Amino acid sequence: MKVRRISLASRVYCSLVGFLVCFLLQLGLISLRQYYVMTPQNRMISHIQDLSSFISINEESVDAYSSFRWDYGDTEEFVSLERSRNIERSKYYFSLNVEYDKENEEEYLLSRSSINLYSTYLSMSEEIMTLLQQGERTKASGIYYNKLSYCLEYLSSTMDSLLEESIIKTKESFLKTQSINDKIDNIQSVITLLSLIFAAILSLSMALLLSYVRVFSKQSKLLGEGNWDVPDIGEKGPLEIVYMAKAFNKMKHDMKSQVQLLEEKNTIQEELFEKEKESLSLRSLLEEERLQQLRSRINPHFLFNTLNVIKFAAQNEGAVKTEDMLDSLALLYRYALGSNSDSVPVAREIRIVVALTSLYKARFGDRINLKWESYMDEELTEVMVPSFILQPIVENAFRHGIGPKTEGGEVMITIDSDNEFLTIVISDDGVGMDEETLFRVNERIKEKKLGEEHIGIGNVAARVQMLSSSASFTVQSEKDKGTKVIMKMPLLLVKEDN
Repeated sequence: MKVRRISLASRVYCSLVGFLVCFLLQLGLISLRQYYVMTPQNRMISHIQDLSSFISINEESVDAYSSFRWDYGDTEEFVSLERSRNIERSKYYFSLNVEYDKENEEEYLLSRSSINLYSTYLSMSEEIMTLLQQGERTKASGIYYNKLSYCLEYLSSTMDSLLEESIIKTKESFLKTQSINDKIDNIQSVITLLSLIFAAILSLSMALLLSYVRVFSKQSKLLGEGNWDVPDIGEKGPLEIVYMAKAFNKMKHDMKSQVQLLEEKNTIQEELFEKEKESLSLRSLLEEERLQQLRSRINPHFLFNTLNVIKFAAQNEGAVKTEDMLDSLALLYRYALGSNSDSVPVAREIRIVVALTSLYKARFGDRINLKWESYMDEELTEVMVPSFILQPIVENAFRHGIGPKTEGGEVMITIDSDNEFLTIVISDDGVGMDEETLFRVNERIKEKKLGEEHIGIGNVAARVQMLSSSASFTVQSEKDKGTKVIMKMPLLLVKEDN
């Protein structure tokens, strides 16, 4: 059976209400104690004190009458003191006039008798004091000895008995009120215990709430510092804390996702910017190459026409070797001037390399050799490649690789393909490069920054890498062993542009 959780608010509310109810009950019990215990006891004690005071004043009167000299005593002083005692005694008269319990016959009769005796005493005492003021001492003394002395004696005896009965009744009443007081004490103890329990629950609830507030505050501070890998807040405890923890964890994950999306978007934008920057750099390099080519052309059409005139002259004179050289040179110029396409069939690139090799062989003779290895089908000779990607590499191998070598060397061109890529490897066994020079060349290729002596290689590398993200241009070399250039590009069987 699933246990239903109690919400923190309900716990705090119930604890607070329980504590307030206990407080009100305590106030009610204090009032009950005051009404049923303290007031009756105080009333009985006050009654006994009044009786005691009345009896004490009455004894003073008895002593004053018995010691008064009726024949020559100071009348005025005696009368003044007695009347003062009567006035003071009358203050406690109400204690004699209380409603005694009629079920206690003896106490009731004593109280009625003491009231009647006190009234008789007052009348006789006033008569005696009047006679004394009139100078009739003998008559006043007669009333005292014949009447008032007996009345005072009987009043004192009656008041003593009444005091004893009141004391006994007060003891009985005290036992009853003490029993009530004990019951109230027991109830108060239970209510105090309940108050402490409610206060403890309330304190623990507030402490729990503050602990979770500290957890949320700590987590919020870490999130504010960009630490998104903080563990989730435990989803346990009161209902409000569970709901807040779930909402906080969801908010954290949502914010983390948003931040990651923004970071990815920013990364993509940076990559696009770098790509655009790289593209602009490549375009600038191509424009620089074209400008360099234009600068190197001094009226190329005039030069091409002049070559044709020289060719016909060599033909008329029977100079076959010169005619072949002029044919190769004319083919190179015709290819350079006639192609307006960025891409050409690989077979055409091969013909240009062959023409270039024949010119270099006319100069260097057998010191220069060119070999081919092709693993392509015949139809794949029409694969489209960027124009002028073989001639600059082969010419660089002739000039800088094999040219400085006394015994000459060999350039090997290997062409291979699979279903997706065309791979061209141009290697030579020339002088090669040391590690520092090779590293510098490769770094400049990556940065698209090559010196003027390598601008042709840089142009080829840039145009190959522009074909796709998977295209590559790599230079490998070893000192005194030769250099290898590896070009990898997408396999495109497309008609060349006219």
